[in-house]
Amino acid sequence: MTDNDPKSVTTLPEGYQQVYYLSVLDENALLTLNIFSLVLLIVFGALTWLWQGNNNADWNISSGWIVPAVIGIFIIHEWIHGVAIRWAGQKPRYGVKAVKIGRIPIPIAFYATPKGEVYFPRLPLIIIALAPVVIRSLVGWVLIVLSPDDQLDWIISLAVIFNGSGAAGDIWMTREALRYGKQALIKDEADTIRIYAPIADPPATSAH
Repeated sequence: MTDNDPKSVTTLPEGYQQVYYLSVLDENALLTLNIFSLVLLIVFGALTWLWQGNNNADWNISSGWIVPAVIGIFIIHEWIHGVAIRWAGQKPRYGVKAVKIGRIPIPIAFYATPKGEVYFPRLPLIIIALAPVVIRSLVGWVLIVLSPDDQLDWIISLAVIFNGSGAAGDIWMTREALRYGKQALIKDEADTIRIYAPIADPPATSAH
């Protein structure tokens, strides 16, 4: 992609067809993403603990702060997605996806997605998808080193770990986008992802 290439388009070019579709609300996809999220929780927890360098941080905090802190972590995560969407020339919209258990809606994910019909080339889509986990992890690990307080270490570590775990869908989306050529266009619809490729230049791998 050159500097003259668009970071997003609002009309699918002629000659493109859908080659991949994923709904995160599908039972199998939801289970897979939850397992992947748990794996990332362990990975980022281990990396953050190792990064602390055995500084014996006081890993105690009032339980009353945990739920608001986690919600805040995910809100900032989606806000960074929104900043990246604006970088790509589009306006973001934010929301929460929920599933109903009986009549009770249970929130399962915050999201940031572009308004209207928008298709991203592969590189801008990857930048949008990975911006929160890359930026917040790097900033968090730097702050851990600079932090003079063990309690603050705990809070920053919590933010890094849960932010990393919450990036399961973003990393999965990146993985799928990389399976297709540079000409691919990706449409993010909050709870679904659709990948389009030129009919005359199909991807090397088959769509799911």
